Amino acid sequence: MSFELQPNQSVADGIRRIEIEQIDSALEQLTTKMSPETRDKSVHEARKSFKRLRAVARLVRDELGEEAYRREATAFRDVGRALSAARDATVLVDALDALTENVEPIELAQSFAPLREILLQGSAQGEATLSPESLDRVVADLQTARQRVAAWPLARDGWDPMERGLRRLYGAGRDAFEQAYRHPAFERFHEWRKRGKDLWHALELLSPIWPELMAPLADQVHHLSDLLGDDHDLAILRQTIQDDPGTAAFRSAVDALVGLIEARRTQLQSEARILGRRLYCERPRRLMQRLQAYWDTWHTSHLPPKPVDPPPPVDLPLTLDPPAPGDMPLSI
Repeated sequence: MSFELQPNQSVADGIRRIEIEQIDSALEQLTTKMSPETRDKSVHEARKSFKRLRAVARLVRDELGEEAYRREATAFRDVGRALSAARDATVLVDALDALTENVEPIELAQSFAPLREILLQGSAQGEATLSPESLDRVVADLQTARQRVAAWPLARDGWDPMERGLRRLYGAGRDAFEQAYRHPAFERFHEWRKRGKDLWHALELLSPIWPELMAPLADQVHHLSDLLGDDHDLAILRQTIQDDPGTAAFRSAVDALVGLIEARRTQLQSEARILGRRLYCERPRRLMQRLQAYWDTWHTSHLPPKPVDPPPPVDLPLTLDPPAPGDMPLSI
């Protein structure tokens, strides 16, 4: 089934199903034999599942209870971190390639080749950390988490358990958006990105309540997450290039690359600001009221029709009395 709630399931059953499906998807990626060509994609897909798992846990935080929530959030975070080194180093190479793909003159583009080689060495070292033993630990942790998720104590049904979590996710993203531009810093944009991802996954879950509206809205939040993700990758690329001792011999290339990075980050943050204003223009209470109206209509439209009572029988006389003489029609 898809990553969304279904009308024929309670909220509790739907949440548990979605989480178990994400765990199973990650297990499939990590237990299927990987080749050097498929490893990066498999790790990437597994990490996407981990992020969905954490986002859904945040959505139902109040229903889980604080102790259970922290246990699950920590578990899903740790399995993600176990794979992060192998993936993060590859992301930096991809970020450099995207940034310098159309750089002119050709001599400038060629000057970045030594920096790319240094990043490739870091990527190889990151992949080396993904040993069979570390994969086995991740798989074992996921299998244990699967058993816990199946017993998550989600009791309430309907809109109420969704509303509290969604209000928190939206409000946190709205606050992070304001802070990112009020006091610009890498950490604040990164925080906004994480909260944006949470909202994106929550909207994916709710997309069936009005697909024609909710799916495009989720896509726009996803686009915002991509903008902020690219900004994050470029910030890490800059820090890595400047801190690596091996790049000291290529100072002019480093300075030129930093200039490209900052120009691109300015553009990304400008686009994200415009989109953020649109996505976070409503106050949380107003948005929750609107979404609840969609939810109620969706839920009502999938209820089985109520049986219609047959009309009461009408007692009719077996014969009709003849009309009285005074009631006879006049002849013409």
